[in-house]
Amino acid sequence: MADTKTNDQVQEAPVETTETKPAKAANKNPWTKMVPIYLDMALGGDEKYVIAGVNGRVYQVPVGVDIEVPMPIAEVLKRMKRSVQELNGVRAQIAKENKENLKLLS
Repeated sequence: MADTKTNDQVQEAPVETTETKPAKAANKNPWTKMVPIYLDMALGGDEKYVIAGVNGRVYQVPVGVDIEVPMPIAEVLKRMKRSVQELNGVRAQIAKENKENLKLLS
């Protein structure tokens, strides 16, 4: 004899679900973490401060003072320091080559 159960008569086996609650995400907002930084006069030039910004947030950071800034701003300032150091190296190399060229011309 054929099974003639209708959809109403068919019972589904209970499915056990284990709901896992997502772990509380640690506060990963980099703007809340403050980082100490010191900017020497070379980075600011003649100015008393350096302006650094990330995603529309702009900070005016004083030069020659120990200060704490948000982590993204600290990263930008570190990159600026590296760029200034590289630029000063290039300037020194150009000055050296110019002196050598002047010696050759005289």
